[in-house]
Amino acid sequence: MKKLLLYIFLATSICNAQQMKMKNYNKTDLEKLNLTGKVKSIKEYTQVKSNNKSPILNTEKEFNSSGFLLKETVYSYGKIYSITKFNYLNSKLDSETEKILGPSGYTTVKKYFYKESELETKTFEDDELVESSITKTDKNNNIIYTKNNNHLFGTYCEKNYEYNQKKN
Repeated sequence: MKKLLLYIFLATSICNAQQMKMKNYNKTDLEKLNLTGKVKSIKEYTQVKSNNKSPILNTEKEFNSSGFLLKETVYSYGKIYSITKFNYLNSKLDSETEKILGPSGYTTVKKYFYKESELETKTFEDDELVESSITKTDKNNNIIYTKNNNHLFGTYCEKNYEYNQKKN
């Protein structure tokens, strides 16, 4: 029963994350962070009171001149935990590659495929397809359909959306 609840929670989380991503895909990464101007990079830190001088977690983000995220490096206690690189094609995210470092490290590659009113993503861990999703929008960029597949657990979450005359 606990495993079933965990699977349902994971599927719901994946669905909600995809919906939020679709609503924001027309914005640059700087706009999503509510930053304006020519920002080259930002650094974020998480620190709690301890004897260790290094932050528990800190992140460095590098942007291109158009405001899109190029690279994100996550540090844990002063050591690099992961590096994610973002590639764009015609101002649209084409792929992102995250490398988790350390003895149990792995590589995750997420590829994006754009059609007229559809976005498909495929996520691979060490070359194995682990997740995929499809999001369809109408002519007003409202999400009308989503399907998220978890290939590791053989589960999926599928939703259809209808809007009233006020586009709600």
